[in-house]
Amino acid sequence: MPAMRSVLAALLLLPGLAVAAMPCEGEGDPFVAAPGFGAATPLPTPAALALARQGDGVLVLQGDREPIRLADSAACARGLDDPDCVTHRLVAVFDAPRGYLVQRQHYEHADFLWVDRAHGAMESLADQPRFSPELRWMISVSASDYMALNGIEVFDLSRDGLVRAWQHLPRGAPERFTFFTFWRWTGEEEAMLCAWRGAPPAMTGPEPVMLRRGEFGWRVEPLP
Repeated sequence: MPAMRSVLAALLLLPGLAVAAMPCEGEGDPFVAAPGFGAATPLPTPAALALARQGDGVLVLQGDREPIRLADSAACARGLDDPDCVTHRLVAVFDAPRGYLVQRQHYEHADFLWVDRAHGAMESLADQPRFSPELRWMISVSASDYMALNGIEVFDLSRDGLVRAWQHLPRGAPERFTFFTFWRWTGEEEAMLCAWRGAPPAMTGPEPVMLRRGEFGWRVEPLP
């Protein structure tokens, strides 16, 4: 498709990419998340820390209406290596969109919470959020063959709070791809992902695919 090829051509000219870099180049391990939050910029560390405090197993975040409290699980009193212990750690604070990103450390894996600063509403994320250029959409793309969610989640930020708009969880054959990672947004309603086939140790990839919102909602489209 000419439109798809134009997206690829534009992508190669984006600042920050190495000269002649191809989409998904360097994505050698789908189970290691790349840094970055898309178009959203977190507050500087001093400003972020001024909005939170942590002690006695409780993380307290400053909400617009009232304090938001996230307590570590009771099992943590027996030790951080207890299988039922879940702890909370502030990762980032955002003014646009207004929210906190908190990491939850479980016994053998970690995930995230997005906490809305206005209402205190919380949404679990398997991986860190990536925000679209105009901050209407947030996607979380997680590759996992263990405890965490494996798949793609898209959230709508244009409504009052955070609304899950779409979710895709690979189920194996006859699906073409098994794992996905985020590469970068290429428009307000489309992002390029990296996809893998099969499972370790015989996994192959990555190869670029498009996550795009169309007339009937979001979908993953292989490149021609």
